[in-house]
Amino acid sequence: MKLFEQNTESEDKLTLLRQNYQLLEEKYRDHRKNTVEAKNELQALKNQYESVSEDLAETTRQLMNERQQQERLVEKNTKLKEQLRQQQQVIQEFQDEREDIQELRQELDEESMELVAQQKRLAEHQQKQAAFNDAKNNKLMALIEKIEFEKQELQSQARESQRLETKVNYLEQSMQQQEAVIASYIKANIQWEHLHHIQTQHDEMTRKAAYLEEENQRLKSTLATAQEFMEQTTQEAERAQTAERQMTFYKVRMQNLEREIMRYQKREQEAVSDESRIFESFQLLIEQHQKTEDTLLKYPGDSAVVKRIMNVAAQGNYEFSEEIIQAFIAAMRSTRFMILKGLSGTGKTSLPKIVAHALGGVCETIAVQPTWKSKTDLIGFYNHFNDRFMATQFTEELFKAQLPENRDRFYFIVLDEMNLARVEYYFSDFNSKLELEQSKQVIELFDTMGRTTGTLAEYIVDGNKLRIPPNVFFIGTINEDDSTYTLSDKIYDRAQVLDFQAALSHKVGNMEAVDSEASVRFSDFQAQNMALQKQDVSAMMQPINEVMKVLSEDLFLEIGNRPRRHMRTFLQTYAQNNWPKVHARDLQIVSKIVPKIMPSYDEEFEIAMDKIIAIIQRDLPNSQTAKAISKVKRNAR
Repeated sequence: MKLFEQNTESEDKLTLLRQNYQLLEEKYRDHRKNTVEAKNELQALKNQYESVSEDLAETTRQLMNERQQQERLVEKNTKLKEQLRQQQQVIQEFQDEREDIQELRQELDEESMELVAQQKRLAEHQQKQAAFNDAKNNKLMALIEKIEFEKQELQSQARESQRLETKVNYLEQSMQQQEAVIASYIKANIQWEHLHHIQTQHDEMTRKAAYLEEENQRLKSTLATAQEFMEQTTQEAERAQTAERQMTFYKVRMQNLEREIMRYQKREQEAVSDESRIFESFQLLIEQHQKTEDTLLKYPGDSAVVKRIMNVAAQGNYEFSEEIIQAFIAAMRSTRFMILKGLSGTGKTSLPKIVAHALGGVCETIAVQPTWKSKTDLIGFYNHFNDRFMATQFTEELFKAQLPENRDRFYFIVLDEMNLARVEYYFSDFNSKLELEQSKQVIELFDTMGRTTGTLAEYIVDGNKLRIPPNVFFIGTINEDDSTYTLSDKIYDRAQVLDFQAALSHKVGNMEAVDSEASVRFSDFQAQNMALQKQDVSAMMQPINEVMKVLSEDLFLEIGNRPRRHMRTFLQTYAQNNWPKVHARDLQIVSKIVPKIMPSYDEEFEIAMDKIIAIIQRDLPNSQTAKAISKVKRNAR
C-alpha cells in the first residue's frame, strides 16, 4: 500500500516535472525567437550607427571648415573694425579741424565787424574831439586873456597894497607922534576937548587899518583862486595833450584796421574766384539756362493726370494698365523714393518718362554701375590737384532741378538697374535725408567747408552742401537675378515698391513718337496734400492692421511708423480720387509687409501664414497678396 502511494506520488512528480519541462521548452523557444529578433535589431542599429557615424564625420569636417572660415571672417572683421576706427578717428579730426576753422572764421567775421564799428566810433570820436579841441582852444585863449587881465589887476592891487602899507606905516608913525604929543599934552594938562579930537582921529585911523587888512585878505583870496584856476587850466591842457596822443594812436590803429579790412576784402575776392573755379560745372549750368521761371499751368488733379498719362502712352504705342498708373501717382503722394520691380522689357524705365511727358516735366536716366560702393560714385568728388569738384550726371541733375526754369516742374531721376550695386552703400545719405524737413535736406559734396556768394549761394550751402529740391523724385528700377543684390528692410521702409511682373505686353513702344504736354505746377501738387490728409481711411486700413497684428503676436515682427504713414497716404490718395480701394490695400501689403516676412521652418510660422491667408481670402481674394503669401509659405517648407 505504501509502495502504491509512493508510486502514485512519483508519477505525480513526474507529471509535474514534464509540465515544467514543457513550460521551460516553450520559454526557451520564445527566448530563442526573441534572441534572433534582437540580433536582427542589433544588426540594423549597427548599420544605422555606421551611417550616422559617417554623417557625423562629414558634419564634423564641415563644421571644422566653417569654423576655419568663421575664424578668417572674425579676423577680417577685426581688421575692418580697426580700419573703421582709424577712419572714424580721421573723420573726427577732420570734423574738429572743420569746427576750428568755422570758429576761426566766425571770430574773423566778428573781429571784422568790430573793426568796422571801431572805425565808425573812431570817426565819430575824431569829429567830437576836433569840436572839443576847437572849443577847448577858444576857452583856453579866453582863460589866458582873463588870466592876463586879472594878473594886471593883481599887479595894480599889489601896488595899491604896497602904497596902503606905506600909508599905514606913515599913519602909525604919526599916531606914535600924536601919542607922544598926547602924553606931553597930558603932562602939560592939555584941554580935554583937544584930546578927545585926537582920540577920534585915532579911532578912525584904526578902522581904516582894519579895512585895509580886510582888503588885503580879499586880494590874497582872489590870488589863491587865480592860482587854482591856473592849475585847472594846466590840467586841462595836459588832458588836451593826452587826447591828442590818443587821437594819434587811434589814427595809427585806424590805418591798421583799414589795411586789415583790405586784406579781408582781398581774401573774400579770392574766395569768390575760388568758388567759381571749384563749382565750374555748376556755374556753366547757370549761364546756359534761363534766369526766369516759365508760366506753368495749374495741376489738374490726380484723375485727370492719369488720363493724360494714358493718352501720352498711347502716342508712343506703350501699354500700361490704369491700375499701375494710379499706383504710380499714389506712390508719388506718399514718398519721393520709388522702386519699380519686374522683368526686363516690362516698361519700368519707360513709365517715368511717360509720366514726365504727361506733366511737362523732366526725366533723366542714370545707369548704375556694379562698382559703386560709396556716395562719391553717385555724386562726384573734390579733385585736390586742380581744385575742382568733379560732379556726376546725378549731381548736375539735382542742380538743374533748382534752376528757375525747373524749380516748379516735376523732375524724375531714374537709377536704372539700381541693385547692380548695394543700394545701402551709395544711396544711404539720400535715403535718410529724404525723411527730414525740407530745410535739412542737403547733401554734403565734400568735406571742406567754406562760403558761397552771389548766385551760387542760392544753391550751395556752407560752400560744400547741395540742396535736395522738393520737386525731384528718385526712381530705381531693379531685377532679381544672380547678378544683383537683394534690398534691405530700410530700403523697403523708405520706398514704395511697384511690381511689374504681370505688366507684360506684345506692343513695342517708341519714345520718339511721344509729344510732351504743357507743364503743370509742382507746387499745386504739393498744396493738394493738405486736403488729402483729411481723408478717413480707417476702414481701408482694417485688413492691413489685422495682418500686422498677426505678425506682431505670432512672429514678433513689427511694422514701423514710416511704412504705416506711407500706407495711409497711399490709401488716402485712392480714397480722394475714388479709385479701387481693394487694389490699393493689395499693393501696400505686397510693397510694405510681404518683403519683411522671412520664411521659417517651424509650425508657428505656418499657423501665422494660414491666419494671414484667411484674412486675405476674406477681403482680397485672388489678389497679388494671396499669391505672395502662398509663395512665402511654400518657401518655408
